[in-house]
Amino acid sequence: MVGEKVIAEVNGVHKVGTVISQTKVKRGNTYALKLEDGKVIEVCSINRELSPYCHIKKGLTKSLKKLQNDNGE
Repeated sequence: MVGEKVIAEVNGVHKVGTVISQTKVKRGNTYALKLEDGKVIEVCSINRELSPYCHIKKGLTKSLKKLQNDNGE
C-alpha cells in the first residue's frame, strides 16, 4: 500500500494523498499520508477508532484506482 494514492477524510473534508509509510498496531494498520497540498498526516487509518480525525475512504479510493487504470495513468 505504500506509494499508492488514497482518498482520506481529514476533519470532514475529502483529500487525495499518497501513503508514505505503514505501521502495524494491535487492531489494524495506521498510515502516514502526504496530501496533495503538501501537508503530512502522521496517523490515518481505515478504522475510525484508530484515528478519529483522519480516515481512509475505501470505496472512494477504489473508484480512484479504477479511474486511473481506465485512463492509463
